[in-house]
Amino acid sequence: MNERPVFHFGRYRLAPATREFSRDGEAVAVPARVFDCIAYLIEHRARAVGRDELGAAIWGKADVSEAQLTQTILRARRLLDEHSGDQSHIRTIPRFGYHWAGAVRVEGAEAAPEAPTAAEPLRVPPRSPRRAAARFGWAALALAVLGAGIGAGMLMLRAPAPTPAPERAPATARGALVLPIENGGNDDHAWVRLGAIDVIANRLRDAGLAVPQTETTLALLNGGVVDTKALLRSAGTKWVVSGRVDRDARGWRVALQAVDEAGDRRTASADAADVLTAVRDGADVLLAQLGLTPATTARHDSALEELLQRARAALLENDFATAQRILAQAPAAAAARPELRYQQASLAFRAGRLDEADDDLHRLLDDESSADDPLRRARIHFGLGAIAMMRDRPAEAEREFEQSRATLDRRRQPLDYGNALGGRGGARVTMGRYREGLDDLGEARTLLQQSGDRLALARIDVAYGAAQLQHDRAAEAVPVLTAALTQLEPFGAVNERAHAYSALCNAQLELLDYAAARRANDAAWALLPRIGDPLNRAETLTDRVSLLLAEGRYAATAPVLADLDALDLSEQARMDGRRDGVHAELAWRRGDAAAVLARAEAAMPKLQPHEPDAAAHVARLRQHA
Repeated sequence: MNERPVFHFGRYRLAPATREFSRDGEAVAVPARVFDCIAYLIEHRARAVGRDELGAAIWGKADVSEAQLTQTILRARRLLDEHSGDQSHIRTIPRFGYHWAGAVRVEGAEAAPEAPTAAEPLRVPPRSPRRAAARFGWAALALAVLGAGIGAGMLMLRAPAPTPAPERAPATARGALVLPIENGGNDDHAWVRLGAIDVIANRLRDAGLAVPQTETTLALLNGGVVDTKALLRSAGTKWVVSGRVDRDARGWRVALQAVDEAGDRRTASADAADVLTAVRDGADVLLAQLGLTPATTARHDSALEELLQRARAALLENDFATAQRILAQAPAAAAARPELRYQQASLAFRAGRLDEADDDLHRLLDDESSADDPLRRARIHFGLGAIAMMRDRPAEAEREFEQSRATLDRRRQPLDYGNALGGRGGARVTMGRYREGLDDLGEARTLLQQSGDRLALARIDVAYGAAQLQHDRAAEAVPVLTAALTQLEPFGAVNERAHAYSALCNAQLELLDYAAARRANDAAWALLPRIGDPLNRAETLTDRVSLLLAEGRYAATAPVLADLDALDLSEQARMDGRRDGVHAELAWRRGDAAAVLARAEAAMPKLQPHEPDAAAHVARLRQHA
């Protein structure tokens, strides 16, 4: 067996062989990098250690940023109860590095786990699995944000370039939340309940009001918010718009009303031969009652609009089969229209048929009609960017999101512009360009505040907090993620909240606040019964294993790993490799070299194309085993 000494200094005991650290005789869970930092400095206490040398020892690579190393030293000093200016254990050597300054007593030697002998065994692996989990958390969250954005953006029927209304800067305080419309017609028009929302919302937006996306409204209602005052507070708008449509022998009649928190009520009505024309005319009358001037629009193709809104309503109900049937039954002339082809591409995206969606969008991009509609073209590029992100192609995604942003009007289209910036920021963070990515996400937050869509804003806040964590700014990430979770609560938003709790758990682990990390993971754990997506479930389960490893509770990982192993991740190489990596980490800590080898061999080819840092960590585990 290999022998390694045990070190005592002051109140502390450090055993490198078994990776145990204790204070006053009580075991303390220590992050892997902090443990490695202290152990390396103690083992080389006869001399000063240069920054590059220490960085290479902890991370296994030379190109470690100054901020990363400094943060690790600060955490080590905090663990050793060194306060500002106190360098009783770790002394800074200006313009060089660090030197262990404390007195050390060496306790004989301690047996290390059985392993093949070598001239110089590789030291303890430098990377904690929770950092990998945080990285995956960002990627999964980006997909949630982008999926929601494409779902709304590609499905909104927009008329060709409306004549601009008088300038009014969108402001949430002047915004309106449009509720589903009560339908007094027959069953053939049940789709109007949801299909009319976009028609009203688009008219209000074109006149300068900030209006949340229909998906946001439905999330709020599904989250259990139904009282008018509660709706206004949760959505952050001034007005709640509701209405009813009825049919008689002469056609359709729509009655709308807008109510504010004080109970002030504005009403409007309109009649027309077809239902969507009546809805649009009623929205314009309501705008006049609110003191706003409706924008002038081109003539509408009523039949095409009704077809699209029927399909839109089915998609909002997650009834993909009905949406597909409606689009498939469209007349040949309508099927050739870019609006319907756009809807087909969105349906393919929402159903997970990415190849089909990608082909449809590229064909639309080549269509001359898309050149005449900048908003549609911007949304096509946004959809292509979302698909590229789902395929782990962030460089391609960045180009598509930039094309989307460059096509949009920042002032008049804050929601689309903000989503494009958020997508570009997500791609840049995924590529490790944190400063640029954070700048994009920060600007996207400002625009989404202007758009009046609080769910979209909360999603960006989760992405921003996760990106801060990836940039080694855990302390900055915590308040952002905490605020985002508060914002997400009224909307239900199970997947987004699970991602946010995951990022918060990892941030608290980085800050050595294990109690707070446990609370965050427990909150995500409570959501598990409502999470069907295996990727989302895998993220929460992996966080639980990482937390248990950090706490030294190895035996408690068994049931969690059993649940994790039961998930089908065959189509998700990144997460499948992450699962193998967690098993390898646990095997290493238990001293099972054979199991480390088996799991590391399985993990490395899955991780290398997507997460080279995580693959390098597993490779070091394999080398040590």
